[in-house]
Amino acid sequence: MALALPREESSRVALAIYKPITGYNIHDALRHMSTALIPALHKAGSTKAAILKSVNGSWVAIFSVWKAALSEKDDSRIADQLGKDWASSVVRVVEWRWFHLSCDEHRDVSFAQLRFGDIVNLRRIQSSRKKQEVLAYSCLAIMKSYFKQTKGLRSYTFYTSVDGKRIMGLGIWDSIQSASALLGESNGSPAEPYWYGLGAKSVKYEVCQVVFVSTAP
Repeated sequence: MALALPREESSRVALAIYKPITGYNIHDALRHMSTALIPALHKAGSTKAAILKSVNGSWVAIFSVWKAALSEKDDSRIADQLGKDWASSVVRVVEWRWFHLSCDEHRDVSFAQLRFGDIVNLRRIQSSRKKQEVLAYSCLAIMKSYFKQTKGLRSYTFYTSVDGKRIMGLGIWDSIQSASALLGESNGSPAEPYWYGLGAKSVKYEVCQVVFVSTAP
């Protein structure tokens, strides 16, 4: 099974990152998310979802696709459920946000897909409403410059958060070694000083693996 990353303007994605609460471990978190959180998301309107596990085992995330924009009331309800109602028994939410597609590049295929076992990186750039557009444009420029010459990178997609405070990059790689190469750089990435110069408040780059993929029944 694969999760095709949406390109329709009407689609949105949500990213929710969790850590186990005291008394539970990462395996408990994964079991809870696959058996309880994912079905709840589908019931609420998510069409597809994938669980990502950090390679260092410190957190897990749900990347979910939603067909259309929801009402403000529904947004608020789902936010409460993602952050509280669905998570409180085993995991705690670290952060979550709604995102829109900003730009993407793919190698050998016309669109990106998340499959079970894929190695991916999750980049998070903390922004502000005043700086998000400039930072998003810089992400496009950097991706156009570096994508084709980056060894092992199969696909890269940037998203901007609906609240204007975050940019998310999702890269799909051919191996954990390729995805982790940037972790050995002194600045984490050649682009990080540039993003900070444009007003980014923080930049994070983490490597994870797709451990579960589901579509709504």
